[in-house]
Amino acid sequence: MNDPKFLSTSNPRWVKAGMDQRVIDVLSEKGIVSFTPVQGEAYDPIVARRDVIGRSRTGTGKTLAFGLPSLTRLV
Repeated sequence: MNDPKFLSTSNPRWVKAGMDQRVIDVLSEKGIVSFTPVQGEAYDPIVARRDVIGRSRTGTGKTLAFGLPSLTRLV
């Protein structure tokens, strides 16, 4: 499970959602292989350019909840 090639392709939702493979690879190298609940809820609406308000405890991934879809749109 520590093989980066396995990790980078182990989340088909990210690929299907249009996340760039380079982003997936970097996340995988950092051990991030799936969305947290707040990230999973926010991703599609943000990519679809809808306004999103996220409220969650500290450390639950809110920054990436907004950053990952933004990266997807920029790429």
